[in-house]
Amino acid sequence: MEDNRSRRERRALGTRSVEPAQLGLAGAAQIGCLHRQLGQSAEIKIEYLVTSRSADEFCAEQFLNLDRDYWGVESGLHQRLDCSGFEDRLRVRHKGALHILGLFSRIGVPLFVRWAKEQPLIRERTYPKWREWNSGHRWHMIYQVIRPP
Repeated sequence: MEDNRSRRERRALGTRSVEPAQLGLAGAAQIGCLHRQLGQSAEIKIEYLVTSRSADEFCAEQFLNLDRDYWGVESGLHQRLDCSGFEDRLRVRHKGALHILGLFSRIGVPLFVRWAKEQPLIRERTYPKWREWNSGHRWHMIYQVIRPP
């Protein structure tokens, strides 16, 4: 039992070792079946998880915690790409152009995070301020990439 956004949630995970050929996934070493229930009367939802770590190095409890940590990706990088980079609103359809824009977006996020940590005022640590600072100054961007951390 644990809290999930102020709601009681029951989660249980059963795991077993697998061979990659069994699942058709290169590197698969362990599979998990997660049962999740929000509240006493809610229906049980089942989710299957796969990892490349063996049961010896990755116990069921670690596997369960890693599933919860998945949302760190959603609320971290993905949210920045959606809100700051307007990724969900892009109307680019050419596969090559989309690949290049995605690459630049993913390079830009860590550069922004590093830049924001250096700003003395919290209100200055925003993506629009960073974009304005870099606007038309390609040397700012190049300096951020080649500068040692």
